[in-house]
Amino acid sequence: MLWLPNNPEKLVALLGHANWDVRKKALRRLWSLDPYWFESENARRNARNFISSLYASNPYIRVAACEVLGLIRDKSAIGPLVSALKDEYMDVRAAAKASLEKIDRNWRGSRQAKEKIPELIGDLQNVNDHITRGFAARILGWVGDGTAAGPLIAALNDENYDVRRFARISLDSVCPAWRQSGEARESVPQFVAGLRNQNECVRRASATVLGMIGDRDALVPLIDAIEDTGRVCAKAVEALVEMGDQRAIRPIVRALDDGRIGDSLAIRALTALIGPRMKCLDCFPKVVCSGCFRRAVKLTISENPSKPDTEFPVCPSCYMAANLMTNIATVVGVIAEKVERPRKQNPGMFVVSIWDESAKKAGYADIDRLVIRAGQIESYQRAVNAVILELTSGGNKANGNLKNITVEFEGNPPISAGVLRMLEDNFRLA
Repeated sequence: MLWLPNNPEKLVALLGHANWDVRKKALRRLWSLDPYWFESENARRNARNFISSLYASNPYIRVAACEVLGLIRDKSAIGPLVSALKDEYMDVRAAAKASLEKIDRNWRGSRQAKEKIPELIGDLQNVNDHITRGFAARILGWVGDGTAAGPLIAALNDENYDVRRFARISLDSVCPAWRQSGEARESVPQFVAGLRNQNECVRRASATVLGMIGDRDALVPLIDAIEDTGRVCAKAVEALVEMGDQRAIRPIVRALDDGRIGDSLAIRALTALIGPRMKCLDCFPKVVCSGCFRRAVKLTISENPSKPDTEFPVCPSCYMAANLMTNIATVVGVIAEKVERPRKQNPGMFVVSIWDESAKKAGYADIDRLVIRAGQIESYQRAVNAVILELTSGGNKANGNLKNITVEFEGNPPISAGVLRMLEDNFRLA
């Protein structure tokens, strides 16, 4: 049978005993001797001993110390109890958290807790122990302030899942607008480098964070990451969708063709990126890219045999949907002395120069009419020949058949018989 003294000072000391039964009986005796024992000078004097016991090698003693400190409610114990929140034993962590709530319900904002932030940041950067990093990340969410944002952002591509998860939770707590913060922008090179890490988890996490930050410097590295394995590729696609840049459309389509992403993800991504431009489908085939001067095409994806195909309007050259112009019935290509800016001449007509006299170079466009103007052109034969070669190699006119293009002349250009015969052989003269 356990003998317990009637001396309150000795009973308080027994509250830190490693044996749970001893602690329970000592506490019961204390309550019977003095219901307010925890407010006594003796209890406060013993608080220092219990704080020291938080670092004992025996976890049961550490649990007991946490529990007693919660009863004594000495605020000098807040700092040590915050450190105990990252104890390797769950019972110690639970007891420390419960005692902190008893000592001060606002312990998270207390001076003692704030003084622990540098220590916790140091633990978060501990490269040898992911458990310590995880606990530090979680506790920083409770006691941290803006100074913890940078280290927490850096932990978002940690090799360990729990560290990443707690860092994300804590960031949303201490700095809800962290995605737009200066620390986030400064961390972009770290996450870009993470896209090349040997650990697939780090590469996936880096892609996710770059999408959340949305810095344009990460656009090209994320597009390159689409060439990675399936799971990394999918995260890169999701990140590019968050950034909303249509330059990602072409690599996404290529990843779909190569089988690195599924139809469902591709449809979600393209729908988000193309968005309002989907209405261009109602105007086909009168849709032209203002950047490449190509007729838009319909990109068709079949997600499920039981569902109708999903179609997207894209330029066959740049795959951009933002540059698509609607209701363009006729595209007019012009051979003239001066290069003109592409323009809508009247409703339903788009005019573009396809010959640069100064550079002696032809350009491609999906034209319906070819207009040859009089001017200071050194050689109409060279200009016409270059335009024919460019149009037949552009890929949109089947097998180089240009017979559907009507040729018109403005201002009586000096066309030789040989050039005229070349035009008659390839085009339809008006």
